Amino acid sequence: MNRGTILLVEDEVVIALDMESRLADMGYAVNKTVYSGEDAVAVVDECEPDIILMDILLSKEMDGIHAARLIRRRHDVPIIYMTANADAATVERARDTLPYGYLNKPVDDRDLSTTLDSALHIHRMEKRLRQSEEKYRSLVEDISDMVYTVDEYGHITYISPVVKELFQYSPEELMGKNFAEYIHPDDIPRMKESIIKIMAGTRNEPHEYRFAARSGEYRWMRASSRSITAGGKFAGFRGVMTDISAVKLADQRLHRSEQRFRSIIEQAADEIFVHGMDGKLIDVNRAACENLGYSREELLSLTVWDVDPDAGGREDHQIFWPNLPATFEARHKKKDGSVYDVEVRLGLIEIDDENLVLAIVHDITEQKKNARDLADSERKYRMVVDNANDLILVIRDGVIRFISPRALELTGYSQEELAGRSFLEYIHPEDHERLIDAYRRNLEGEQFPKLHDYRILHRDGAARWVIVSGSPVDWEGAPAMLYFLTDITEHKRAEETMKAALREKESLLREVHHRVKNNLQVVMSMLNLQSRRESSEEAVSKFRECRDRINAMALVHEHLYGAENLSGINFGRYLKLLARELHGSYRGGERKIALRVQAEEIELDIARAVPCGLMANELITNALKHAFPEGHRGDRAIDISFERRGDHLLLVIADNGRGIPPGAEKGVGGSLGLSLVPLMASQAAGSIELDRTSGTRFTIRLESQNDPPAAP
Repeated sequence: MNRGTILLVEDEVVIALDMESRLADMGYAVNKTVYSGEDAVAVVDECEPDIILMDILLSKEMDGIHAARLIRRRHDVPIIYMTANADAATVERARDTLPYGYLNKPVDDRDLSTTLDSALHIHRMEKRLRQSEEKYRSLVEDISDMVYTVDEYGHITYISPVVKELFQYSPEELMGKNFAEYIHPDDIPRMKESIIKIMAGTRNEPHEYRFAARSGEYRWMRASSRSITAGGKFAGFRGVMTDISAVKLADQRLHRSEQRFRSIIEQAADEIFVHGMDGKLIDVNRAACENLGYSREELLSLTVWDVDPDAGGREDHQIFWPNLPATFEARHKKKDGSVYDVEVRLGLIEIDDENLVLAIVHDITEQKKNARDLADSERKYRMVVDNANDLILVIRDGVIRFISPRALELTGYSQEELAGRSFLEYIHPEDHERLIDAYRRNLEGEQFPKLHDYRILHRDGAARWVIVSGSPVDWEGAPAMLYFLTDITEHKRAEETMKAALREKESLLREVHHRVKNNLQVVMSMLNLQSRRESSEEAVSKFRECRDRINAMALVHEHLYGAENLSGINFGRYLKLLARELHGSYRGGERKIALRVQAEEIELDIARAVPCGLMANELITNALKHAFPEGHRGDRAIDISFERRGDHLLLVIADNGRGIPPGAEKGVGGSLGLSLVPLMASQAAGSIELDRTSGTRFTIRLESQNDPPAAP
């Protein structure tokens, strides 16, 4: 159902669209929407609306009040004003156009519907009354208002039928009743004063009273009365009462709106000033007083230039004001003379037909400090980056997004030449695959070594070695890699030189070890030849012992000659070979002596390997010669072990033979080799222990010197 057609005048497009939608939901038809007062005046003839919703403050030259005045001259159409900020003078101007209501923005649906219904209803009633006036002009002058007559005693003698609609009383019910009974008690004194003036024949201005309806509700009425005389005497008065409840309600709402607006202004954290074109301050809020250190009265006695001394220096205000709105930064001066940074937003407003300037001022002291700190921080970081020995760059999507000035020295290209280019263009082709893999894995956050070495290509074609370290970063909102490149070209060259020297030294050492081993072999061969000429078994035995000792040392040099690392030998492997050769030399197999060797492959440096090899030689030889004499019964076994235990290395040589005689370990009985074992243990920075509990058990304990596992 169409409740009426509406001409909507609103300069804010979004608000206009919203109002159209809401009015349609309420059953109204918006047959035209315009955005200026000029357009409203132009289209009202063709669209003939039932009612006009008019914004008071429109953006062009003609405001809503002016437009309403022009429309009302030619059209009998009700107008309802909408406003978000209307001062008293504007409201007074609006009243002159006889609006049918006011709506405060933001407009509530209930207020909108009620005000429209009321306005349309009032307008329809006015139309009816005017039609009735033409028919019953002799009875009432204006049936749209309530016409009444009262006798000299205050009794109602006539009241027009509109009283029924306004107050739910029929005229008959009120006839003969005292008029004062229906007036609000607070308004009685004003009514009596008005009656006295009427009786005295003084011109009586309209007065406003509250008249009671049957429901108990009071409606505001504006009354204009004249005296009635009979025979020259006062016989009562007649008058017309106009319902001004809607206007009063609008006034109340406007007052509340002004109070709310004032409260918002006072509670605002920003400073708010209103001043004239001459710079004189007219109004200020609480924040302005608190921030500047003045009382409200003190501030209102000042000008803009007292608060902002530089304002005049920026631009002559007579030239500046027409350019509003404007935003700029300034420095405000407090009462104590101190200054602080502010951002000022200026705009023109109209109050009482006077153009004024509204200034909203935001304290940006902290913001400026943060900006200075940020600039200082950026300067420091820039200084670090520009002066860093490393080349710093950011790679995103495989492209160089940032590169430090070190680029020119390291690559021969300027920053401008490198920026925006693929970083692979400057990497040695043989390193492409490794670099791409590292870049991908680093970006994915994989735990991957952060240091890599690559070759980058200089403009002159030379390759320079760099160590690259990198970590994922966010660069302009996208994942990227931050890299630090350290030039290690000279280091690489020095390293290659050292490697070459080391290879030469190792070659020389191997040759020395080879010659030592050969010379020892010559000595062993000479001992073998000599032993064959001896007929004495004792002499042959001595020659064999000498040969075995020399062989133990020769084996050390043999292992060194074949080892990759010349600083030490795999002592576990050496021990197995030595034991096997001694077992064969003393016919251990024929004598049914079991040889069990459990040796960890641990690398011993040459300084300890020789004495340890000699100790093993003496102890194994002693066990093979003396532990199992002819006629020995039971199992015959020699157990050899070499292992790491805690912070020590343990070399154990044990047998289950007859046991070593007392004093033999000290050389008593002619055993020179055994007497040398403690000395060799000391030479190897170790100690030796002897256990005779079951057979013979020698334990040599060496301090571990972070001896690494031997290379396979």
